[in-house]
Amino acid sequence: MLDRIKNISREELLNKLFIAYAFIIPLSRAGIVLFSFLILIVWITNPNRKNDFLTALSTKPIQALLVYILFSAIALAWVEWHNLYVATQDLIKFWYFIPIIAMSVYIRQETIYKAISAFLFALFISEIISYGAFFKLFTFMHATHDYPTPFMNHLDYALFLSLASLIILTRLIYEKELKYKILFIFFYITITANLFIGQGRIGQLTLIIAMLLLFLNIFEHKIKAFFLTLILLSTIFTLAYNFSNTFHNRVEQGINDVNGIVEKQNYCSSWGNRLGAIIITKDILKEDPLLGVGAEDHLDKLKEMIDTKYPQMKCLRWYMHYHNQYLEVLSQLGVVGLVLFLAIFYQLYRLKFRNKEFTMIKIIFLTEYLVGFIADPFFLFKIFPMAMFVLFFGLLNAQYIIENSLRDPKPLP
Repeated sequence: MLDRIKNISREELLNKLFIAYAFIIPLSRAGIVLFSFLILIVWITNPNRKNDFLTALSTKPIQALLVYILFSAIALAWVEWHNLYVATQDLIKFWYFIPIIAMSVYIRQETIYKAISAFLFALFISEIISYGAFFKLFTFMHATHDYPTPFMNHLDYALFLSLASLIILTRLIYEKELKYKILFIFFYITITANLFIGQGRIGQLTLIIAMLLLFLNIFEHKIKAFFLTLILLSTIFTLAYNFSNTFHNRVEQGINDVNGIVEKQNYCSSWGNRLGAIIITKDILKEDPLLGVGAEDHLDKLKEMIDTKYPQMKCLRWYMHYHNQYLEVLSQLGVVGLVLFLAIFYQLYRLKFRNKEFTMIKIIFLTEYLVGFIADPFFLFKIFPMAMFVLFFGLLNAQYIIENSLRDPKPLP
């Protein structure tokens, strides 16, 4: 056994770690840290790591990501001293993005498919636990009947389910064999239903928008694609509204939140919190439009504005973040930071694939995050959605490199 482990090549080991990493992402925060660290260690001890980095750097998305990280590091210069330690810790979290470079250079074509399948299988396990809790068969970790999300909070879990649902739908569309089509239909129904028994409304919104964009890209007849999306979503929402008390109650709560804001200026609700953060960010931009006020300083600024200008928003003082990725970036790094941040997604969008399935995955991935950022800072603040971002960024970038033969053909020792 030891001889077998000793003789395994570094490249083979990395590919096994990539699959394990994809599998663990929906299931364990500690597992994400562990496998990110293992990938880092195996990659950084490689004598060819400089060439690896240059190969990864040849792609525009990696370049855009590194420019944003560099600007975030420079932005520490205008962070107040009492916040500098925490702001630096936030910056250090970018080490979690190392697997993107390792995947870009060393993941094999067959491993990409295995990694996606491992990710979906892990979500299937999570889904079984979720249904078990929802139907009161058992409780597991955080999963209960009213809160059937076993491993992460409802917003994160909804983002995972929405992305997985649409990847399954893509595989269903392109699959030729009937037995696999039946399997994908079953998985698509169960995972979409799981999305609507939870409390993550942003996942439901991302599903709507991503599905429309997906069908518009798959079908040549755009009117047909639009009406097909409308029929499918109408069916899903009608069933969810009538058979899921959780979904029904969340819809009613959303309506009440909006009415409370309009009629009573009540910012102490889910939608009210987010509107309050928008108002405060608007005032921050009036003072520091280009560069923002700095990491962590933006939270001090929020509290200061509540105390001096918006006492009706006092329930927002507990904020650990602005519940919106765009507001987080704008308030900390200003318009310059937001432009650099969006450049990452623009460069991912520009990647062209000969494999149609990866074009669809790209559309799903970008839509999920760009829409999901409206509700929460999924990019760096929260480890589960951050790891999912790293996984699919790495897989898409690697697929692009493979298709364009940008790698060094020599295998690792």
